Amino acid sequence: MADEEKPTVTEGDDGAERDAKPKTEDRSEGRRRRKSLSDEARDRRLQVRSLEKKLEKQTETLTEMGKTLKAQEDARKAAEAKALNASRKAIALKHGIPDALVDRLKGATEEEIEADALEVAKALPSKPATPANGNNAASPANPASGGSGLTLEQLKKMTPKQIMAHDQKEVQRVLSEQ
Repeated sequence: MADEEKPTVTEGDDGAERDAKPKTEDRSEGRRRRKSLSDEARDRRLQVRSLEKKLEKQTETLTEMGKTLKAQEDARKAAEAKALNASRKAIALKHGIPDALVDRLKGATEEEIEADALEVAKALPSKPATPANGNNAASPANPASGGSGLTLEQLKKMTPKQIMAHDQKEVQRVLSEQ
């Protein structure tokens, strides 16, 4: 066994003998392992950065899509409100309800507005009433007979029945002056 080389033997701090050659191999293996782990960590950091950028872009896209969706929803609601208001005016005209009372018709659907219009129309007299005493003297109820005239403020405070009791020409004059 003289041909075989014996490993170098060193004594450790604890007095035990150790093989010196495996230490250099362990160190070399440790360096390779650290480098491999370092490279892997670097690659993972790059992947994380790339994913963060993608996430940021997708977040921006979602934010823009949300804004667009909200704008579309607002536009849809505005269009529905305009259509419902047009329906309200048409229904009021159909039932002989004065323009001044159109905004008082309630309902979220045409059917509801139609039902309300029927109720309002029932409450309105079919033709202007004359004063009970038959006197055509000047009064707020009969401004055409020499009174001071009907104002928009007075008209706003009146009930539909009171409005219908007034001279309709005077009511229309006040409404057209707006």
